[in-house]
Amino acid sequence: SHRPAMHPISGAVCGGALAQLGRDTLPSPSESLSFEEVREISRKLNRANEPNPDPSSSMVHSAAMLLGLYARQRSGKGQYIESTMLMANAYANAEDFFQYEGKPPRRLPDAEGYGTGALNRLYPAKGGWVFLACPFEREWRDLCRTIERPDLLDDPRFAGAEDREGHDTALAGELERVFATREPLEWEALLTAADVACVKAEDRGPFHFFDEDAHVKENGFTTQVETPRLGRFWRYSPLLRFSHTQDKAEPGMLKGQHTEAILGELGYSREQVEGLKDRGVVDWEEA
Repeated sequence: SHRPAMHPISGAVCGGALAQLGRDTLPSPSESLSFEEVREISRKLNRANEPNPDPSSSMVHSAAMLLGLYARQRSGKGQYIESTMLMANAYANAEDFFQYEGKPPRRLPDAEGYGTGALNRLYPAKGGWVFLACPFEREWRDLCRTIERPDLLDDPRFAGAEDREGHDTALAGELERVFATREPLEWEALLTAADVACVKAEDRGPFHFFDEDAHVKENGFTTQVETPRLGRFWRYSPLLRFSHTQDKAEPGMLKGQHTEAILGELGYSREQVEGLKDRGVVDWEEA
């Protein structure tokens, strides 16, 4: 607890960063590297930086606080709660923290970070990207028929799941040439209709998806709000919806926006509040 650390440290300790870095990315210790090669490997390591410890800790601690509140309600006693990022990460990623005879190895992404295999990866399409997830045999057959490549079904390299895995690079090359011929939304509509999971991958940032996607608007995933300084804009709606408790989404507050009101509720007079502000004890931003 006395060592300098933040969430990437516990992620690296647990092996997450190297697992997400991809196959055949790190050079051998004896290999001589140029400065540009070192910089590129560093960029990939930064991209693969283990993202789990912070959200895993949030999940564990939110559950722990609810348990603590429930225990206080039952017993009348409050208590301290302690956890660690390492243990939260072990809980959230339990499959990686157990080892047993016959356990299949963890599938690593390719060196480019496109996916874990030809049938579970990103592909460049005409004017964008698509993501394909096709894990089952029935989906594989429907995929080949829908993309008008029934010849792949007769190719001995791709006859079964083990064959496809053994010739993964070749299969990815075949599919890459196919996906390059149409726009992402065309592929999404075509393959979804065939019950094969395929979606346009947003490569401009999540703002564009939430601003433009029809499903977002139909489901009310965003809410229009207004602030005195910024005017009207949309933000994400409440993450949870309850059957009886009303939810709400409001704009962010200006600095110290409620300071006067709260001090007034605590019994301070207007003159006292102004005096505190003049002395720099409290402050707020004018609308």
